[in-house]
Order: sequence, then structure tokens, then C-alpha cells
Amino acid sequence: MNARAWLRLTRCALAPTMAWDWAAGALLAGVAWRVELLIPLALLIAIHQGGMVANDLADLRQDRAEGRRRPLADGSLSPAAAWIALAVFHGGALGLAAFAYPAALEATAFLIGIALLYDFGGRGLRAMLGPALLATARAGSLLFVGVAEYGAEAALEHVGLAAAGGYALYFLFLSRFASREEAGVDSRNGIALLVMAALAPAVPLFQKPFPLAAAPAWILFVALALMPAWRLRSQREWSPGVVQGLVRRSLGLAPWTPAIALLARADVHPAWALGGPLTSMLVGRLARRFPPE
Repeated sequence: MNARAWLRLTRCALAPTMAWDWAAGALLAGVAWRVELLIPLALLIAIHQGGMVANDLADLRQDRAEGRRRPLADGSLSPAAAWIALAVFHGGALGLAAFAYPAALEATAFLIGIALLYDFGGRGLRAMLGPALLATARAGSLLFVGVAEYGAEAALEHVGLAAAGGYALYFLFLSRFASREEAGVDSRNGIALLVMAALAPAVPLFQKPFPLAAAPAWILFVALALMPAWRLRSQREWSPGVVQGLVRRSLGLAPWTPAIALLARADVHPAWALGGPLTSMLVGRLARRFPPE
């Protein structure tokens, strides 16, 4: 069994972001810890990993045509094995939710539906609605524990529209930028999209009383997020490789967004926010060994 190929297929480098969504979402929702909460964690990881497999299955023909070194395109794994893995991930998540955590079944089915629509809805739908679908999925992962605990409406109230909305906006603009990976992008347009993504985590700052602890963290995040793009500003066009590298970096920085939302909350100990930067560091280390492209 080619373990490395499976880890690359499921984009294991990004899996820690699901664990952080689960933890940060529970903290924002005020859900008291109990061992049963490990089930929603397993559900989120299974949904995410299945979505990564579905993405490669949906893009297999294009990946082969472009000579991309993905596990299905280069023959490291067979499409039949990937279809089985997809059924295990998503079917297993639905089964686990139904029998072990029924309160999360509806949210599980919703996130799986979003993932499959994004991957198998066709290139036209992905071009038109892809960023919105991805933004919805990531906001849904942050709300996941709260939805299972309180229901969708109450979960949004507990977690906060600012926290969920800021996270969704981050992925909305990042996904728009990532859609330029194949053809490259004019540097001015690229910088504009990255600036909009970097502004998104500031949404929880616009509340009273002003969250003093969150503001410096957001400023540091902006510096980390925009520094590479700023260094490339003199280039008129960014090649697909440059865009791909900036997308990878931005995905690795995504955990900072819930961390800033945690710092903006007076009812959450600020030390919990360290989980965001630590998750980003872990994603960066894993991405060097198992590139998620």
C-alpha cells in the first residue's frame, strides 16, 4: 500500500485545520468539553478528507492532460480505489453520525452535499459558485459543533455572525484567487484579492467593547499574509506557480482567522487563541512533506 500517495490524495497537510475548526468552533459556541465531542471531530475530518478525494476524482482528466503530479493522475493510485475511499469517508461519516451522534447528522449531510456539489457540479458551476460553496463549507465547519449542540440558528448566535462571516469571507476571496492557479493572474488583481482576504479576519473587531487583544494579532496576521505578495508587486504577471505558492501559504494561515475571533471574545481565555498559529505551523511543516497541490 502506497501510504504516501494516500496522504497526498487526501491532502493530509490541511487536515489539522479541521481539528482547529472543531476546537475553535466549540470554544466560540461555549460548548462544555465531554468525550463525546470527539465524534464531531471524526466527522469533520472524514468529510474533509472525502472532499479531497472527490476533488481529485473530479479533476482527473484535466490533471492527466496537464501532467500534474497528483496520485491519481500519475498512476500512484487507481481511480477505483479512490471511489472506494470516497464512499468510506462520506458513507462512514453519515453512518457514524446517524448511529453515534444523531444531532450532527443534518450538518454532516449538508457539508457532504456542499463538497460533492463543488467537486462534481461541473466546471461551469464551480467557476460561478465555487468560491461561495467553499466559503459556506468552511463557515459550516466552524459552526459544526454548535449546530449539533444547539441547532443552526442558535449556533450562529453563540458562535457569532462576525466570527463565522469573517471566516467565510476569508475563503471566499482566497478561493477567487485560487481560481487563477491554472492561468496565472495580473499582480494588481492578485494583490487586491489577497488584501480582501486579509481584511476578512478583522470583522470580529467591529464590536463593543473594542477587543484590544485581537487587534495586534490581526495586524501581525496581515503582515504575514501580505508580505510575500508585496515582495512580488513589481512583477506585472504572476505565473501559475507563483499563484499556487501564495495559495498554499494563505491556506496555511487560515487558522489565524478563528484565533482572532477567539481573542475578540471576552468569555474565552486568550491562551486558546494560540491554537491558530500552532495549527498554521503544523500545516506548514506537513505541506513541505506532502504538498497539497
